[in-house]
Amino acid sequence: MKELSDTKLLQRAHSGDDQALRVLMKKYEKLIYHLCYRILSNHEDAQDQTQEVFLEALRSATGFRGEHRASFRAWLCRIACNKCHTLQRYRHRMQEMSLGASHETEVPPPDELMVLQQAIEQLPRDYRTIIILRYAGDLSYKEIAQVLDLSDSTVGTRLYRAHKLLRKTLTKEGDMK
Repeated sequence: MKELSDTKLLQRAHSGDDQALRVLMKKYEKLIYHLCYRILSNHEDAQDQTQEVFLEALRSATGFRGEHRASFRAWLCRIACNKCHTLQRYRHRMQEMSLGASHETEVPPPDELMVLQQAIEQLPRDYRTIIILRYAGDLSYKEIAQVLDLSDSTVGTRLYRAHKLLRKTLTKEGDMK
């Protein structure tokens, strides 16, 4: 079963083959969870969205165009980004609708990784998504272009600008020299 292509496994899973679904999930679950966690910064939400990504992939299996259009990995990452961004938009709308709700947050310890994570979270969504896909998802420029439906050169430009903004933010905070 493992020697089948991702496209064939997806087709079999869509037809009800539980073993094919298990193979796909085992292969991609960590990647998708990690991407969801980097976008949502919450363990439970990332777990939920990881499951939602695989359910959506099964529902949308007939819409996957195969290796010639986009890799299965890039397609799953695109679904993950869309699911996470939809959840964030929903929560933002709900937060705006709730009047006077106060949310206290803990101040994390000021270590370098946390400072970097906070700087990434401050980036505009397009730049933040590209940084997460590149470094947390370990996707190539071509795969990122497929996920976000952009040209390779646009990915390179946005990645450059995201790095520049990160450098500026971290230098301003005195956390990076």
